[in-house]
Amino acid sequence: MTVLSSRLLVYSFIIGLIPAVSTAAAFGHRFEFASNTGSTNNLLNDSGSVFDVYTTSALRLSAYPWSSLEISVGGEHSYYRENIGLSSLSGRLSATAIPLPRSSRFSLYMSGLLSGIRYHSDFSGFDNNSGEVQVSAGYNVIPALSFRTGVVYASTSYISLATDDKRDFQVFCGANIIPFGSNSIDIEAGFDYAGYFYIQDDPDIPDILPPDSFPVAESKLRVLYISPRYSRPIGARTGLSVSFTRYKFQNYDKQMIYGFSTQYLSPWASVWEGQSVSLNVKTFLIPKMIVTAGAGYWDKTYMRTAEKSYKFFLWAKRGRARQDWETRCFLSLQRPFMTHGGLFFEPRLSVDYTDNKSNEYTEVILNNNVVNPSNKPLYDYSDLSIMFSLTFRM
Repeated sequence: MTVLSSRLLVYSFIIGLIPAVSTAAAFGHRFEFASNTGSTNNLLNDSGSVFDVYTTSALRLSAYPWSSLEISVGGEHSYYRENIGLSSLSGRLSATAIPLPRSSRFSLYMSGLLSGIRYHSDFSGFDNNSGEVQVSAGYNVIPALSFRTGVVYASTSYISLATDDKRDFQVFCGANIIPFGSNSIDIEAGFDYAGYFYIQDDPDIPDILPPDSFPVAESKLRVLYISPRYSRPIGARTGLSVSFTRYKFQNYDKQMIYGFSTQYLSPWASVWEGQSVSLNVKTFLIPKMIVTAGAGYWDKTYMRTAEKSYKFFLWAKRGRARQDWETRCFLSLQRPFMTHGGLFFEPRLSVDYTDNKSNEYTEVILNNNVVNPSNKPLYDYSDLSIMFSLTFRM
């Protein structure tokens, strides 16, 4: 499938569904448009420190044939000024059902999502389709105590190379407790089962052959996690929450998997073991303004990866797993408006700073020569991102 035909497919997917959704919208509908403009001094989150300015535009139409069912169709276009190849077009179709009445002690949530994304020709190897299905249930024992459990299945399929595909099956359970006053304790634990491809022979130094020419085998990764969170109000117009998360690989034998030095696009950037802690504060102290601020720390160890660059033939092969120590802080200002005609309008300004330290990788191999272009670990970086967004909803 050519890049042009892939984009036309996404356009047709969005446009073709609008009449059907509009017909159902006779029972209720919502239209939403959002536009974002931002800049980052490290687009790819690596030591290359690539600066870029970007814009995204997203359109979403939701219909409610019944009060318990939402059907949404939408699309998004992104444009990068300096790295045009990263610009993309995506489409998505989703459905969410909450069939039980609010008065019931039992709750049931079901959702499904289909989406596809297509990049410009420079990055067409990252074109993919994805889907997700989730079913969860809950029970309120008393107003101060509730339990929940559920399952999630997610799939990402790359059009060009099947060895980059990712499949996840997750089971989780949790509880929410309000022990006294307005203090809230929420805890969730889960089990994630993910399929992946790894390089069978684990070569010491690859020849000039492309990375995907090496024999591969398939395995399953099991990950356990637990995540407690504490939240409470601070005064009448401010809220505070503190959360901790711990992930642990259960059966990983240090196999080397395929990946990408462009973390921005990697299907495995979110798969790691370690822990994180974060603090978030939301306040309405400034009249008609929502201010959100927070900070977090992550200690992450990834699977061993033979990485392929997006611009040139590159291997970044690690004899040991990549380990990162990431610190992040952010500030967000929102000012929602509601017109007399029912139009919701919200500008938002966000500032985000990240500092990341990483262990040294074994070698970088460019055109069959061992090099180290930056003379420092590939993922030692900092990033300052600023974004202004505007959302309309009716």
